[in-house]
Amino acid sequence: MKEIESLLKRSDRYLKTAELLIDEGDFESSVSRIYYAMFFAAQAALLSKELSFSSHKMTISGFGGTLYKNKCLS
Repeated sequence: MKEIESLLKRSDRYLKTAELLIDEGDFESSVSRIYYAMFFAAQAALLSKELSFSSHKMTISGFGGTLYKNKCLS
């Protein structure tokens, strides 16, 4: 799926940016980048199960409730 690939590439790009920010000592900004990297990866995981949510909060709840608690990540 192209959208899953796109989300994972975006996640990877945010992680790389976070590393650069850490190297520069900008820890606060790096935390933001890491958070969004995880968020995009969670969206990709949900999409792989044909799940999509319209809000940030619902995406986080969907990941926690649907995938993590039900161990549907394999």
